[in-house]
Amino acid sequence: MRPAALAVGCLALGMLAFGHWAILWVFGRPFVGAYPALVLLLPGFVALALQGLLGQYFASRGFPVFVSVYWLLGLVVNVSLNLLFVPRFGFLAAAASSSLAYGFVFLMMLRRFRAEHLLERT
Repeated sequence: MRPAALAVGCLALGMLAFGHWAILWVFGRPFVGAYPALVLLLPGFVALALQGLLGQYFASRGFPVFVSVYWLLGLVVNVSLNLLFVPRFGFLAAAASSSLAYGFVFLMMLRRFRAEHLLERT
């Protein structure tokens, strides 16, 4: 997973560095205000990409029920944060809550992956 983390991290840094210009070029000046939301979504982008690798690993092992439970918990986190913060902070809160929810699911999957591999080694 380290090579994938490095690649995704480099992509995220590229989006951080050039995202403003890409938004301006693709969508035009009216959408430049979306760049802060892009910045807030970058941690979620990294977490979602790495979680996808873990999800494929667990799918190869028969797609255990806990994968769906983790995503359901992530949905609850995301919707709860959106209900709490979007009315006051708008689309930036939606972007941040998505990153937090994706990060939460990734950390649960990573914890489960590590626990299973520790059991296999003993």
